[in-house]
Amino acid sequence: MTKMLPPFFECKIEYLALSAIIGIDPDFQELLDELNLNLPPSIRITDWPSSILIALLHSHPIAVRKRAAKYQCIGGFRQYKLAQSMPDHEKMMIPVVVFPTKLSGLKKMALLAAELFLPSAIFRLRNGDARILDKAFSKLEAKFPDLQNMDFGKAMQFDPRSYGQKREHKKDT
Repeated sequence: MTKMLPPFFECKIEYLALSAIIGIDPDFQELLDELNLNLPPSIRITDWPSSILIALLHSHPIAVRKRAAKYQCIGGFRQYKLAQSMPDHEKMMIPVVVFPTKLSGLKKMALLAAELFLPSAIFRLRNGDARILDKAFSKLEAKFPDLQNMDFGKAMQFDPRSYGQKREHKKDT
């Protein structure tokens, strides 16, 4: 039988009112400030149906740790700021990953590095991806009414039909 490694983090998933999260944990805020990172949401929420934004918060939970009777955000900073900017955010119940109160410096750095670098590496668009996404959007749009009134290019902040195409430059004669 294969010996299982112990988990890197001992965590649990809970549902919390967004209002129970009182801000970004000071240890992490200090690191973000030192790196000069504000990390606002990189989308305009008005371009997206609320059902999709809520689905994001459920599929990518915010990481928190408990401080007294409240919680502080230690990961998922963009999702946290996105949730705060949504209408009726103070009434929202969202899943969160609750981490231990005490975290070593190594574990704090691992959380921050995962937050800053992995989403860009995993989700970056490659040549041809924009067209694939555009086609997928067209197919989903027919099945999912919330997408029917959405401007895909505006919401994605690029025109998928021109992404990755080489532009021809005409020489002046």
